[in-house]
Amino acid sequence: MEFYKVTTLNWIYLGAYVLITIGLGSVLWYRGVGQVEGTVAASFMGVMPVSALVLSYLLLGEPFRWQHLAGFALVFCGVLLMISVHRQMAKKMAEK
Repeated sequence: MEFYKVTTLNWIYLGAYVLITIGLGSVLWYRGVGQVEGTVAASFMGVMPVSALVLSYLLLGEPFRWQHLAGFALVFCGVLLMISVHRQMAKKMAEK
């Protein structure tokens, strides 16, 4: 797309997109993070790239590559590790 073909309406759409996705999304995210423990929030941070890849396949028709599967596995293992550590910490605190 040629830059000179960008209309004022295109800029308005871009501004609205930024305000809604970045602005509102950030407000909702930080409110949610303030209500849960850090390990739970960190787990969801790992899930965000996975959901972005899945949506890119479904909505944009992006090709699936083996590197994506490896990334999914790493994220999943990381989430499992955080859950395990969280359970161990909760168990130790319950014993005190």
